[in-house]
Amino acid sequence: MKLVCVNLKRVEWTKYPEKFITLGKLYDLIKSDEYNYLIKDDRGKFMSYSKSLFITLPEWRQKQLNKIGI
Repeated sequence: MKLVCVNLKRVEWTKYPEKFITLGKLYDLIKSDEYNYLIKDDRGKFMSYSKSLFITLPEWRQKQLNKIGI
């Protein structure tokens, strides 16, 4: 499944000030649990990030269509 990063607010609260994911970028879902998605981040490392930072690609597409009134 493809995920789109739509929120970086929770990343700013972590102990790592650098953002290792990019707003609007697609990521491949490796694994998920109740609260997190495991993805390969921008550094090429497999890391867990909060589900609140992402939406699925179909959800993102629907939001874009809604924005233009389709």
